[in-house]
Amino acid sequence: MKDKEHFIKEQRELRPRIGELGKLKTEQKQAEEELRKSEELFRKIFNNTHDSIFIETPDGYILDVNRAACSLLGYT
Repeated sequence: MKDKEHFIKEQRELRPRIGELGKLKTEQKQAEEELRKSEELFRKIFNNTHDSIFIETPDGYILDVNRAACSLLGYT
């Protein structure tokens, strides 16, 4: 009987934790969606501005350029 009582006690203690995990998962999905929207907005601005934009590392390696920069330099 003690084992059953111990098991029931553990179940009661786990219920709030399971709820917390569900809440964290929901918050994570919301954060991922916000990040996706932010990245999409950045990409739209990056590609559609008329100013040339270069993204590079601190030591000067070019990681990305936008359409305006390609046009300025004669690339497609």
